[in-house]
Amino acid sequence: MRPVIGSATDGGDVLLGLKDQHVELFENIAWSTHVVLEQTLANAIRGPLSLRLLPTLEDIDDAASLQRRSRFLSIAQYRALSRESITDCRA
Repeated sequence: MRPVIGSATDGGDVLLGLKDQHVELFENIAWSTHVVLEQTLANAIRGPLSLRLLPTLEDIDDAASLQRRSRFLSIAQYRALSRESITDCRA
């Protein structure tokens, strides 16, 4: 089974599914930037690791993106994510 990566509309990723550990995928990544996916794919090519690219989705990075996606979440999921986001912002 080939590893998969889901791209995000902001240039990052929303999902990375791996059967085995591939720490080289995460080396030299400018986290929380618009080039995360590009750098991850470059690491895979250098690996060499063949990734299957999934359709692009919007990820949840902040309160505004959580609000946009909330219509797809159950009330319990929304509340859990909201609490987690607030906790992360204070850290």
